[in-house]
Order: sequence, then C-alpha cells, then structure tokens
Amino acid sequence: RQMCIRDRVNALLAGLRALGSGQVLDEVLAIVLDSTLELTGAERGFILLAEPGGALVQRLARARGGITLTSAQTSKQIPEEVFQTGRDRIVSDLLDDMHAARHGGTLALGIRHVLCTPLKVAQFGADHGHGDGTERRIGVLYLDSREKGYLEAAGVLHAL
Repeated sequence: RQMCIRDRVNALLAGLRALGSGQVLDEVLAIVLDSTLELTGAERGFILLAEPGGALVQRLARARGGITLTSAQTSKQIPEEVFQTGRDRIVSDLLDDMHAARHGGTLALGIRHVLCTPLKVAQFGADHGHGDGTERRIGVLYLDSREKGYLEAAGVLHAL
C-alpha cells in the first residue's frame, strides 16, 4: 500500500522532537517543505507551527526550487480549520468553494488550489509520559497553486 503524503511528512517530522537546535529544526523543515513541493508540484508551501497558546505562526514559506518567500501569506481560515479539526482540507478550486467569500485575500493572489494537512508528532516512551504513541498536533503544512486542479492532477488526491 502506498504511503500517503501526510504520512510521509509526519514520519519526517516525528524525529524533530529530538532536535534541540532551532537552526537544525529550520534546516529540516526546509528539506521537508522542498521535498513536498517537488513531490506534489505545488507552487508554494508553508509550515505553520503552533505556539504554546495554540496560535499558528508561519515558520517557513518556500516556492518550488528552494526559494524562500519572505513576505508571502497564506489563507488564515484553512490552516486554522485544519489545525483545530485534525483533518485534511483539499480545495480544487477556491472559486467553486462554498466559502469562497471568506478567501478573498487568497483569491486576490490568484490562488485557486489548496491542500492543507495537520502535522503531528507521536510521543513514545515512558520519559514522555505517553508510552502508547499518542499523537499531538504541532501545526499544519499548507500548499497552494494558481492553476485550478494542479495538485489534483499531480496525483495528490489519490495519494491522500
């Protein structure tokens, strides 16, 4: 059975708990995001991590080809929804989405297709107090593209 993209990304991120250095974490997040962009064909990708109070903060924004985006923004509603529910959100065309009016800023950028998935870590071992592999949401991975259905055409929906 083919491992879905979410499982691949979460498997890569599962080891981040053991990393103590913020610089190492940023390097690993960049590798994960660049690999995901290449795998899916998305134009842009964002990793938003939860702060202790639960607010999502954009940790990294990249375009295909390993280009760091310094002033790029994502939709706020979709990442918040995905983080709260723990469920993937795939929108093949924001113009057709029943909540299109809520995504005015994203649509103004020409973004049509969005894929957002929760990022989770599993806690193992008695030293963490959760020996049963309890999952904890740490943020979201958000991908978007200007072309309608581009991510779907890349086989992402089948993989999820």
